[in-house]
Amino acid sequence: MQHHGLGTNMKIQTLCTAICLGLVSSLGLVSMGNAVLAQGPVTFTAKYDGGSLKLAHEALQVGITSDQVLLVQEGKQFAIPVSSITFVAYSDPGAKAHLAAIQWSEPAGEMVLAIQRPEYNKAIPVLKNLLEKAALERMKKAK
Repeated sequence: MQHHGLGTNMKIQTLCTAICLGLVSSLGLVSMGNAVLAQGPVTFTAKYDGGSLKLAHEALQVGITSDQVLLVQEGKQFAIPVSSITFVAYSDPGAKAHLAAIQWSEPAGEMVLAIQRPEYNKAIPVLKNLLEKAALERMKKAK
């Protein structure tokens, strides 16, 4: 997956997320994103910046629930089951560009979203939670 200039900051965020997953799992911690999702779906507007979906590089609506990520653009809808998410990375909140990348396995796909600051601050805790939840679901299935 091309990271569209996310560079070292995104790699560090990805590594930190992977390390934290072990702590979240072993300590039974609940993330802020989980608390937010408990209040209902989180929705925000983003720009599709690239990936495997046949979408225009334009604005789209993103809706995240506890079991799926729903993308809607010009009447097209794509649902990504949270259980199939294998990778979530995001740029540092202080970065000039606010980007988030998601990969999933069923069917395999990937995307990069460009998100404006107010929406980015709302989306990041939820995106972090998606990876945690997907990892925990895979661990349960492996037992």
